[in-house]
Amino acid sequence: MSERPQLLYCQDILESGAAIQSYVQGITFDAFVQDRMRYTAVIREFEIIGEAVGKVPMELKAGYKRHTLAGYQGFPEPADARIFWCRSGDCLEHHSS
Repeated sequence: MSERPQLLYCQDILESGAAIQSYVQGITFDAFVQDRMRYTAVIREFEIIGEAVGKVPMELKAGYKRHTLAGYQGFPEPADARIFWCRSGDCLEHHSS
């Protein structure tokens, strides 16, 4: 079996990021937490990002330090919904304490 091209892992990261943004667009944190399907979909997309980041060579990751690619590997268990909400980019806009 041949190795998957590195570019495809980068594409996975971009696609999963876009999916996450679409899943949380226009909803509040409380609605996000109460919608199990949406919540688990966001978690799965972050898992995909974490898996893809693990396959991207260090040389490529080094060029994106600002985006903290390494931060998407190894989420704490059990998952805190606020971690996923804030990483989705809507933390400051919609976060409710």
